[in-house]
Amino acid sequence: MEMILGAWAAQAITVAADLGIVDVLAKGPLNAEELAAAVGADVDAVSRLLVP
Repeated sequence: MEMILGAWAAQAITVAADLGIVDVLAKGPLNAEELAAAVGADVDAVSRLLVP
């Protein structure tokens, strides 16, 4: 189970980095809809990425 969760976490970090999510959030907090618009991503996908 740990291997599966570890792989998922690595994938989530990679996607967040590719989209520049950390750079956008460094400017201030945003909700999922605002964040998705800022990085040009799907709102549902960003929401799933943000849920632990």
